[in-house]
Amino acid sequence: MAPPAAVVVGHDFRFGARRADGPAELRQLLAGAGIGLSVVEKISEQDGDKLGSTAIRELVGTGRVERAAERGLEAPLGPASAAVGLGASTRSWLHGPAARVCASWLWPNRSAGRWAWASPGLLLRWRPMADKLFRGVFTALVTPMDEEGRVDDDALTRLVEAQISGGVHGLVPCGTTGEAATLSQAEHVHVVEVVTRAAKGRVPVLAGAGSNSTRKAIELARACKELGVDATLQVVPYYNKPPQDGLIRHFEAIADAVALPIILYNVPGRTVTNMVPETVARLARHENIVGIKDATGDLHVAAQLREQCGEAFALMSGDDFTLLPFLATGGDGVISVVSNPAPALLVSLYDAFVAGRLDEARAIHFRQLALTRLLFRDPNPIAVKAAMHMLGIGGTAVRSPLRELDLDGPLAASLRACLRDLGLPS
Repeated sequence: MAPPAAVVVGHDFRFGARRADGPAELRQLLAGAGIGLSVVEKISEQDGDKLGSTAIRELVGTGRVERAAERGLEAPLGPASAAVGLGASTRSWLHGPAARVCASWLWPNRSAGRWAWASPGLLLRWRPMADKLFRGVFTALVTPMDEEGRVDDDALTRLVEAQISGGVHGLVPCGTTGEAATLSQAEHVHVVEVVTRAAKGRVPVLAGAGSNSTRKAIELARACKELGVDATLQVVPYYNKPPQDGLIRHFEAIADAVALPIILYNVPGRTVTNMVPETVARLARHENIVGIKDATGDLHVAAQLREQCGEAFALMSGDDFTLLPFLATGGDGVISVVSNPAPALLVSLYDAFVAGRLDEARAIHFRQLALTRLLFRDPNPIAVKAAMHMLGIGGTAVRSPLRELDLDGPLAASLRACLRDLGLPS
């Protein structure tokens, strides 16, 4: 009797293919159990990369996976197959011989790691290691506007270039700093499009696509997916104060509807509702919910999140004030406001910490705190837009009911002096 075959149905998304040695590692590991390996990247052009577990069930049911396997793969999917897999939810419909081994490949751009037995003889899963997509310094981009309040595409493109030149690890358009709350949906999608086009795949784009309406959040996430973003940032719904089980239903509905990784965004100072660590841990079980931006500024919460959600879950700070202790607590990075004017400074802090140069990281942290205090003296993004204007990128305009910073006032004078002290031309 021929050995069973583990068939891995995989994704091929815009940002980065999965590691070339991943299938080789898996093949070697399975060989010891007498199991062959086939990898189906795409079933057909029609199917594209939309291979969620529901789609896999349909493909298996119609025999299309088997036919694809017959076009040159090592073994067709059949009764002797050991597994079909994508994520944890796939296991819910595996049974009989197929349940012997589940080769589970999570999002290729979620993490890197090694294949390892999670449960001997039952489940083979991708165990993430340190090389996550969502780590390091991601900039919460301002949305530059002209004097009439229109989005300034040229300034936004120059901002993206400045960020990438400064070494940031990712870009976050249309978040709080990007004034998403006062952008029309058409403007929102346009800003994401400009940023994604300017980034040219050089760094991941994590697009804000949240709403206090589940339906609207799904619409925005779908629009962002069509533009080729790498993930969406989904804020805790604001104003309507959902309970914790309502938050679970909201985020799971988005994750089920749109095949993109999600970074949750907990910012109770703006949304009123606080998403507790137990709720985040529950959501972390969903294969498409891969991390959180924690803007509570509470290091005890950060420690709970790391403890309850595991090492694979991306833990990003949303509070520049506590960046260094957040990293020390187990955080993976920051979605930063301060990196708008000072990308290289924030990257140097992160690099020093990761390299174990803690004295250097601490010194940089205290340097950036002076700028952080000034940028948050007025409600964000009033001061950071003024800072970017001083650096030659965009105007000071913000959407009403916010108001521009007085460039002749004392805060602006302090901001100019701080930028000069940091070696930033203002």
